[in-house]
Amino acid sequence: MSSTRMRTLWAVVRLATAAALFAAIILQIAATLEYAASADQHLPTALANHLSYFTVLSTTAGAIVLAIGGVWLITRGRTGGVEPRWLSLLFLCIGSAVVITGIVFNVLLRNDGVPDPDTLTWASEIKHVVAPIVFALDLVLHVARAPYKWSDALLALIYPIVWAVYTMLRAELITDPLTGNAWWYPYGFLDPHRAAGGYASVVVTIIGIALALALLAAGSVWISRRKGRRVALVQA
Repeated sequence: MSSTRMRTLWAVVRLATAAALFAAIILQIAATLEYAASADQHLPTALANHLSYFTVLSTTAGAIVLAIGGVWLITRGRTGGVEPRWLSLLFLCIGSAVVITGIVFNVLLRNDGVPDPDTLTWASEIKHVVAPIVFALDLVLHVARAPYKWSDALLALIYPIVWAVYTMLRAELITDPLTGNAWWYPYGFLDPHRAAGGYASVVVTIIGIALALALLAAGSVWISRRKGRRVALVQA
């Protein structure tokens, strides 16, 4: 397949995935608010809780990045040139977060109790399966992308660390709308009230996920640099 055809094909994949994600995100928010209203919950808190999920934040950002990347590929990048560095860094940081979300969900959370009553199954699958697969392929294929620097892998940790701090600070201030507990954590593995080792277990879990994300980003950097060397050798 020629470079132009590959770029066009991947632009279509990016745009189609972005459209599916936007539909999943918007309709899930609507379902969440509809359920909250029927259960007489405080709507602003219900919305804030929903938007506090790492998956929701990551896939919303991911949909935007995919849309921008798809438009760039099918217009300015279709016949040549390399992706702007700022866009490549967004794909590395947001893409790594979306992929790790898919891994964590399918390994730790898929069978962790009954889904929330407002969950749209099809929307969840798009966010937790389809989007992670597309971003994983993007971080391997590196279509029209210049090689990353090794230090770029560290940038992928900024967003999840900020989110973890925000979550742990906010959680103890919010009452769980389903159980009535005086705290609300978006994920059970972050809840020190449920973890056998309390906050120590939660910290270990956060560090483990952060390391996995860093390794994922580093792997993408390594692949991009290998591809870059091969291209340089061919052009020499």
